[in-house]
Amino acid sequence: MENSAAVPAGGALGPVQFWEATDLHYLDKSLHDGGTAFQSFVSSGDGKQLPYIDEILDAFVYEAGIKKPDFIILSGDLTNNGERASHKSLASKLARIEEKGTSVYVPLK
Repeated sequence: MENSAAVPAGGALGPVQFWEATDLHYLDKSLHDGGTAFQSFVSSGDGKQLPYIDEILDAFVYEAGIKKPDFIILSGDLTNNGERASHKSLASKLARIEEKGTSVYVPLK
């Protein structure tokens, strides 16, 4: 059964606004203490903004709530090293975006 209500008259969908964010490498704060070992890990890395990732993502969530893109695509590495705690915390942050009406999609590789 065709659902003609999904497409406006004339078949035009109109402009669609979407955002893409890639390679977040999110690291939950509970997994480090910000101490010497963490600082050494960060300074020997490839420029990931691990010390500021919570603030960066909170700003992203806030901005998405204001600008309300139709959807967001997240690609690449979502967490730093696949930590369960990081995935759970990131999912919680992304749920705040979805609560405001923006769908979030993560394509499978």
